[in-house]
Amino acid sequence: MNFVDGYGLYRLDVETGKVSTWLGYTGNAYSFAFSPDDNYLAYNSDVDSNYLHILNLEEGTSEKLMIPDVLKWAAKLLWSPDSSKMAFVTMHDQWCCNDNKNMNVSSLFLYNAKTNTITQLLPGSSRLLYPVEWISETRIMLHDYWNVIDFIFDVSAKNLVGTPTP
Repeated sequence: MNFVDGYGLYRLDVETGKVSTWLGYTGNAYSFAFSPDDNYLAYNSDVDSNYLHILNLEEGTSEKLMIPDVLKWAAKLLWSPDSSKMAFVTMHDQWCCNDNKNMNVSSLFLYNAKTNTITQLLPGSSRLLYPVEWISETRIMLHDYWNVIDFIFDVSAKNLVGTPTP
């Protein structure tokens, strides 16, 4: 499933063959993620790239939350296993890494589905860290794109606590 071309997101009922519009024109939505419980869809669009869009699929509501950062593109959206929160990074542009390491900096954020808020966890870093796995309720494994190394990030303490052990 992909709606990067800007045409929208559609649902196909496999029993009836009927197609219905789930999300109309969004511009180009480069990053999107369904929550594990399928109650939420989060995405970022080039139409208003300094906002994170959260659709509550169960209730049929949507929220548009301003990303509190100078870096405007949300990328690498990673929901927690219980769907209560989502880690993501912000960048200067879409998730396109070029050879200029100075242009590819990232900040780490946490979206809380219960409070509908966004909190910055790690300010802009030239390491280009992004979330790859929730390893516990309060710890996320981050990957460093340029140095090809993983780190453990403690969400409660808001800091890197080490590297994973093999």
